[in-house]
Amino acid sequence: MSEINYRIIFPKTEVMFESSTLTFTINHIKSRYLSTLYFILHCFDKNDEEIFTYTSPRWVITTEYTRKTKTFELGEGLFDDITYTQIELRTANISSENPLYFNQMMFNEGEYEEYSIPYAQIKGAEVYCNNTRYVNMYDNTGNYLQVIRPTGEPFTSDCLTKCGCTVIAPHLEGETDIDDPINLFMEFINQTDQRIDVLR
Repeated sequence: MSEINYRIIFPKTEVMFESSTLTFTINHIKSRYLSTLYFILHCFDKNDEEIFTYTSPRWVITTEYTRKTKTFELGEGLFDDITYTQIELRTANISSENPLYFNQMMFNEGEYEEYSIPYAQIKGAEVYCNNTRYVNMYDNTGNYLQVIRPTGEPFTSDCLTKCGCTVIAPHLEGETDIDDPINLFMEFINQTDQRIDVLR
């Protein structure tokens, strides 16, 4: 399968920096095979016009869970004009055969060597099926639950909302390649109802 470079764009947030030192951390990240990842910080002024971007160095993502941290400086005086920021992640060598697993992401002012658990966490994140009709929901062990929604209705990480059709398929460690989520999705999409007429 050909390589696809994915872009993950997080929601734009309103901030008013008091310091030009910033730290971005992903505390728990790995992929099945070696891959790379970097982030881009987009900065916007009060008129929602982009005034600055910062692109991080590339990180090599290995097969073991690790933490990736980058502390960087904005130009002096520049942070006074920033009202909104948006984080964009970009990957290389990620595919259906080489998924990327991560959680515990932090973007904060100051210099941090360790990930610190925030006081307020998003409890129920919206999950959209805009460009695909299935989503894989992972746990910390690498096992995951595949949620197929042929009509593309969104749901949240806390609640699988009602829709016309939903297929749930668990994927556990040690399963065969034939049970790959793409194969399972294609098998479901291509299935047809059969009718047999008995004439005698």
